[in-house]
Amino acid sequence: MAAIHLAGLITLFLSGAVFVILGLFSAITTWTGTALEQRMTGLLVAIFGFALIGAGLYVAKRSKN
Repeated sequence: MAAIHLAGLITLFLSGAVFVILGLFSAITTWTGTALEQRMTGLLVAIFGFALIGAGLYVAKRSKN
């Protein structure tokens, strides 16, 4: 059971980090352009990544009862 829990946490953190990096990279590369939709999509993907990392922190910190 502990291995499954650890694997889930690692998955949350790694996928969250990937989404944050890709989202911020997309937003930064389109920042000077006129494509507002691409910039907003990049920022939303980054926010989704931060939410995944936050969910991982919540699951890691909650009591194990």
